[in-house]
Amino acid sequence: MVKISSLVIVGITILGLYFIGMSRIADQLTSSRQRKHLARFVLGLVVTMVTFIPSPDLFGPDYRFTVNMAQMLLAFDLGPLLLFSGIPELMLDPLRAKKGLTRALSNPFGVGIVSTFILLVWFAPAPFEAASQNLTLWIIKQILFLIAGLLLWLPVASPVTDWKPTYPIQLLYLFIMRLPMTVLGIMFTFADSLIYTARSFSLEICAPSSISDQQMGGLVIWTVGGLVMFAVVAFVFFRWFNVAENAEVQ
Repeated sequence: MVKISSLVIVGITILGLYFIGMSRIADQLTSSRQRKHLARFVLGLVVTMVTFIPSPDLFGPDYRFTVNMAQMLLAFDLGPLLLFSGIPELMLDPLRAKKGLTRALSNPFGVGIVSTFILLVWFAPAPFEAASQNLTLWIIKQILFLIAGLLLWLPVASPVTDWKPTYPIQLLYLFIMRLPMTVLGIMFTFADSLIYTARSFSLEICAPSSISDQQMGGLVIWTVGGLVMFAVVAFVFFRWFNVAENAEVQ
């Protein structure tokens, strides 16, 4: 299984790169802003690292699917949101200067479709079952879930203002792009048979151990994921309202 020491080394390496990037723009940010960004980035990094601890190692094999779905939400939702909020826009100026990259990343439905494709491919029975029986594939799956999450939230939470569409488009984007996740959650919750086959109970990493495990995992996706979505939609709506109100005052 994944060693905690390996995760710590990866985390320290990423944090080191973050400090290098922050040092280059430190004179353009106040100390309080630097501390806020750092705290959010570190929290996002810790949350993300948790998603790479195999599900059975956390709470045992009986609810490994439920735990993995919770990890998926951390990698797909909370981790990216925290990481983005921890990166100052100035740190990404070199990327913003690349017009081709900016054009690709500022297309909300383009990045959203790629994110959804990654999600649906790994939830297909063959890849999911293969990842449940092979640690290397499982780690690749978790990495791709994180990449999919970063892409999903890029049009809404990106540190670079130029990469974000208008607020109405952001709201439309969120409603459309969250539908596949909601459908998956409902499907897992109400299925009356196992969708994924567990060939060896003691060696499986994330395939459901029982119907109740599958249903609870679906419930986590559906309800917790829905709450995250509602919170972000509310945040975007109120930011839009405030911008409109300030424009009227001026």
